[in-house]
Amino acid sequence: MLYPPEHWKRVAAAFAAVTPVRRSRPVQLVAFSSFPAGDDLPPETEFHLRPTREELRRLYSSLDVFLCASLTETGPLTVPEALACGVAVVSTDVGNVSLWTAGGEGAFVVPPGDGQALMQVLDRALADEAERRRRAARGRELVQAFTWERATDAFEAILRRHV
Repeated sequence: MLYPPEHWKRVAAAFAAVTPVRRSRPVQLVAFSSFPAGDDLPPETEFHLRPTREELRRLYSSLDVFLCASLTETGPLTVPEALACGVAVVSTDVGNVSLWTAGGEGAFVVPPGDGQALMQVLDRALADEAERRRRAARGRELVQAFTWERATDAFEAILRRHV
């Protein structure tokens, strides 16, 4: 998971979702940030400060699940980054998450602010390897459609219609 300082990213909610799951199965929490770790980081968390792009790619690819607990934002870029690396994503339905994942077809998506649902879906994603792999593969497939070339073509088409 990303470990950001912004309150709307809901780091505390992510930690709260992980804690009960850790009681029933072994879970190694991995976090990364551009900011130093604070006192709220759970014990035994593997923390990466300012990973390079290559380190971040390796980090994503090593995960079973990427967790995003944001309450609101237009598009948490960590979600498509994780999807592109073939990682199963558990995320709140904020910003472009539904667009990138075809309404949750390529990820495990829950309503923002529902900590109980976040915990349950995280537990399900970790427990059901076949479903986790299926959604990770579908998520990777779906996110491949979001390229700069496609975005600029669409933008240019809009401009031509309004000229």
